[in-house]
Amino acid sequence: MASLAGYVLSTSFGDPYDYLWSCHFGLLLVAVALWLPGSRATTAAFLWVLIGFSLWGIDVINGRSVDAMTLAVHGGGMAVASFALWRRGWSRRWVFWIVILGYLALQQVCRWVTPPELNVNLAFGIRAGWEGSFDAYWPYLGLIAVSSTLALGALEFLARKLSSRDPGPAPSEPKPATESA
Repeated sequence: MASLAGYVLSTSFGDPYDYLWSCHFGLLLVAVALWLPGSRATTAAFLWVLIGFSLWGIDVINGRSVDAMTLAVHGGGMAVASFALWRRGWSRRWVFWIVILGYLALQQVCRWVTPPELNVNLAFGIRAGWEGSFDAYWPYLGLIAVSSTLALGALEFLARKLSSRDPGPAPSEPKPATESA
C-alpha cells in the first residue's frame, strides 16, 4: 500500500505526464507485484525501480536539488521495492529482459503522448549535461539501453548465484535426521 500511496502522491501535484516517469511507474509496478503470487513480478518491479533510482542518483551527484517529495519517491520507492524483494525472494526466472523491453515501450509511449520539452524518460533527447558527449540522440539512447541491459543482466546473474546457495533448513523446519553407525 505504501508503494501505491507513493505513486498517487507523487503524481497528484504535477502534470498528467508525471504518471509516465519511470520512477513513478516503478512504484505502481511494486504495488501491483505485491498483489501477485510468486517472486517474478516483484523482481521485475525491483529492477524497474532500480533503473529510475540509479538515473536519479546520477542527477543528484551532478547537482540536482533534492526535495522531500523527490526523496520520498526515489529513496522510499527503492526501500519499498527492496523490502518486497527481500520478503518474496529473487525470481528463479530471468526477468531483466522484460524490464528493459518494458522500459523501452514506456519510452516510446512517452514519445507519442508527452511534450518534447519535458523529455520524459529521455524519450526525445540527450539528458542535459551530456550534450557534449554525443553528436546525436540515437547513439546516446543506444548506450543507455545497452549499458542498462548489461548492468541489470549482471545484477540478476549475481543475485541468482547468491540466492541459489543452500542456506540450510529454515528455522521452522526440523533438521534432517542423521543416521548413526
